[in-house]
Amino acid sequence: HVAKLQVHLGSNASLNAAEKRWVSIGLAQCLNTQGKYDAAEKLLRPLWIQLKADLGQTHPDRLYAGHQLGFALRRQETMREASVVLAEVLEGRRSVLGPDHQLTLMTTTLMVRQLRDAARFDEALALAKELDGTVARTEGQGSVRHLSVSNTIAEVLLAKGDLAEALNVQEPAFRQLTLSAPDNEALDDARFTLAEILARLGRYERAEELFEEVNVQDQKKYPPGHQLRWAALNNIAVMRGERRDFLGQLAVLEHLDTEM
Repeated sequence: HVAKLQVHLGSNASLNAAEKRWVSIGLAQCLNTQGKYDAAEKLLRPLWIQLKADLGQTHPDRLYAGHQLGFALRRQETMREASVVLAEVLEGRRSVLGPDHQLTLMTTTLMVRQLRDAARFDEALALAKELDGTVARTEGQGSVRHLSVSNTIAEVLLAKGDLAEALNVQEPAFRQLTLSAPDNEALDDARFTLAEILARLGRYERAEELFEEVNVQDQKKYPPGHQLRWAALNNIAVMRGERRDFLGQLAVLEHLDTEM
C-alpha cells in the first residue's frame, strides 16, 4: 500500500489538489501503522501548515491530517507539540463534527492517552469519563466501543499507580470482550492492558500467559521490525525473569535479537 501511494504521490498526472492531499494523508496513515513515525511526521508537518492556509483551520481534511500528525509526534515522545496539535484537532472536531462523531471520539481517546503520558492523570481521567458517558449514551453500555473506553480508563489508572481500581475496571471489560468480540482489535488492547496490570500486581504467571497471547496477535498484525513486535517479546522475557525462569528468558531474548 505504501509503495502504491508513493507512486501516486510522485506522479502529478490526473490528481487534483483534493486527491493529492488525501494520497498524502493516506500514505502518512500507512507509515504510522508500520511504525515509521518519523517519515509520517515529515510528510504531515508541512501539510498541516499548508492546509490551514488553503482550507482553513477547522477543515475536516486538515483535522484528519492533524490527528495523524499528533499520533506520530506522540509515538516519538514529542509530547509538548503532540499536546498542542491534538488539542487543536479535538476542539476543531467537536466544533465541526460534534462531540458524538466517531472521528471526534477517536481524537478524544488519543488525547486521553496523551494526557496520561504527560502524567496529567486527573485531566486524563476526567476526559476519559466524559468519553465513557458519550459512548454509553450513543452506542450503549457493553458495546465494543464502550468496553474499549473501559480499557482507556484502566490505562490511565495503571499509569497513575491505582492498580486495584485499574483491575476492577479492566477485568470485567476483558471478560465481556472475550465473549462478545473475540476477533475485535479492542480485545487485543484489553488483553495487553490487563497483562500489564497483573504484572504490576506481581501475578507474573497469568500476566505471562496474556503477553504470550498478545505476542501471537502482534506477530500476525505487524511487519518485521515493528516496535510492537519487539515490545510483546520483551514483556514475555521480563515475566520469565520475574519468575526466575532464566533459561526461558534467554530463549526469548535470543529470539528478540533476531527480530531487531
